[in-house]
Amino acid sequence: MQAMRDRLLSDPTVITTMARLEASEAQMRDLQATLIAERVARTQLEKQAQQRLDDVRDYRHELSGAVRALRRARDEGKKNEEERRRLVRAFEEAKHS
Repeated sequence: MQAMRDRLLSDPTVITTMARLEASEAQMRDLQATLIAERVARTQLEKQAQQRLDDVRDYRHELSGAVRALRRARDEGKKNEEERRRLVRAFEEAKHS
């Protein structure tokens, strides 16, 4: 059995085949490591993209709140101006009466 093994290990075809097998195994390990690294990178990118979407949603919510507040302030300003005009008219009417 040992003699047969020694003979196989000295056969150039077997040596070449084993070397190719070892090279293929090394290449497979490199590809697996690359695949894992790419998965990690993709996961990080997906998390960043989701965070950006969340940020945009938050900014839109803040902006819509600010727009509502500005509209309320504008409407309140209009009401105040209308009230001021009404009081000025009443004063002028009272002054001329």
